[in-house]
Parts: sequence; structure tokens; C-alpha cells
Amino acid sequence: MPSSTWSRKTYELVADILAETFNKPTHGKPSKVDVFTLVQAFIVEFQIDNPRFDADRFRKAATAKLIEDGVWL
Repeated sequence: MPSSTWSRKTYELVADILAETFNKPTHGKPSKVDVFTLVQAFIVEFQIDNPRFDADRFRKAATAKLIEDGVWL
């Protein structure tokens, strides 16, 4: 079995970038559909690379600030 080309640090970096991008005031309120679609696209790629990739943890990391700030109730 080939080794993973992505690392945990990569997953965390992508989640941080998504979270930061979605929370910039200049972007307005992000659409749940747009955010979900983008996050899901990364999840698919990461799971192909690493079957043990934790999709729920990644999804929470990428969207937690939106929920915390009340953007999505």
C-alpha cells in the first residue's frame, strides 16, 4: 500500500485556511452550500489519500468559527 502524500499538518493547514477565509468580513456571510461543497471536496481528496482520514474532525475544524460566531445557527 502506498504511503499517504498528505500529512496531518496538511489537513490542519487546509482546515485553518478554510476557516480563516470563511470568517473574513470582506466576504460577507458565506453560503452553507458553498462552504459544505468546498469542505466536502477536500474531504473526498483526503480520504482517497488516507482511508483513516477523520472527515468529521476536519469538517468541525473548518466550520467551527462560523457556528461559534453565530453566522450559522
